Amino acid sequence: MANRGNRARKTEEVVDNTINYVQCDGLAVMKIVKHCHEESSTMDLAQGALLGLVVDKCLEITNCFPFPKSDDETMDEEMYQLTMMRRLRRVNVDHFHVGWYQSANVGNFLSVALLESQFHYQTSIEESVVVVYDTQKSSRGFLCLKAYRLTQQAIQMYKDNEFTPEALRNLKVGYERLFVEIPIVIKNSPLTNIMMSELSEMMPEEQGHNFLDLATASVLENHMRCLIERVDELYQESTRYNKYQQAVFKQETEKHRALAKQAADNAMRVSKGEPPIPEEEVLKQFRPLPVPPRLNATITSGQINTYSQHMSQFCSQSLAKLFITQSLQNAKEAKDANKTNVKVENLILLKFSFNKSKIKEMWPIIMAVLRRNAVYITLPVAGVIGFIGYNLENLLSDKYTPYSKSIQENRAERLADDALLSSATNVEKLRLKTNVLERNLPPSLQK
Repeated sequence: MANRGNRARKTEEVVDNTINYVQCDGLAVMKIVKHCHEESSTMDLAQGALLGLVVDKCLEITNCFPFPKSDDETMDEEMYQLTMMRRLRRVNVDHFHVGWYQSANVGNFLSVALLESQFHYQTSIEESVVVVYDTQKSSRGFLCLKAYRLTQQAIQMYKDNEFTPEALRNLKVGYERLFVEIPIVIKNSPLTNIMMSELSEMMPEEQGHNFLDLATASVLENHMRCLIERVDELYQESTRYNKYQQAVFKQETEKHRALAKQAADNAMRVSKGEPPIPEEEVLKQFRPLPVPPRLNATITSGQINTYSQHMSQFCSQSLAKLFITQSLQNAKEAKDANKTNVKVENLILLKFSFNKSKIKEMWPIIMAVLRRNAVYITLPVAGVIGFIGYNLENLLSDKYTPYSKSIQENRAERLADDALLSSATNVEKLRLKTNVLERNLPPSLQK
């Protein structure tokens, strides 16, 4: 067992040093992006072959082509791939098979099918990789193109074809040790860079209104829905494994009871001179229960971890955008408020400059009507009218200098009025309201 572990560690080092990084041409990237986005509109999984060659410790991906759809029964996939590689070789294009690519949605690429496919690729082609392109995350403005390879522990697990808890524990396989991510670099030729520079100048300039997109509800809702589904699957796997443990415990209890009974029977048989019954006869009655595989639970745990990381990253970026937008909005509101105050003051000055004489003539009449109908006026309204009268002299003067009482003075007067009003009769209430109306009037307008 130790020797096998040493061999596994040595093999892992060789596999890890086989490829240091992946270099992908812009043409291959554009083909992958186009194919994945076309299939995402129909909710199908996009898959294809990667072509290129290995230079030193760099895997160069120069071209690719899509796989035929699985619903086409008349198409032979192996023959299709061989035919495509032959035709590409005729036109002097790299035709060596170096891996495959697959589309993903919100990072849910980890599955049993992907593990099995990559295992077959990596055992037949040692340098092969799987390139995963996330369509939804890329549509939000983040190019998500990653390359993965199976670890040596995962390859050994598939070779042994054992997915029991003991096998995973001995190999130290978890969701974080199923794949190893290989750095990927996108490279374009100088002519392509020149053409892209010319096209960027021909393209219209963006207004920049989409840079602070705050529509996070749909993305977070989708992430949360997927996360809840994976947590439910993990709960079902845990329930299934707990039932298996309960069944094993029950079987062990019955086995010990049967062995104890057999030991008593054998003692009686020996005392009678009869041969004892071997324990194998009892153990045959208790067959070992099948152990539920733990690979699905491991994959589900990896998917939950991926969703959690995406949500954390997305929320941090959204919070940064929210704080920036809030600061800009506060500055805009303050600027608009200053403009509004200036406009209101100018409007008041303009209005009173034309109506000074009319206000002086009409104000005594207004006050007489208010005194006559003071019983119908509430105390707050009376206070407002008195406040207007107090500032009327300043409003009618040549220099507009509005004056307002301090908060403490207004509060003290309001408390005193409320105290008097609560214990006053109807006549006293009427007199109190009249006093409030006339309290702050200018001397020229008082009765």
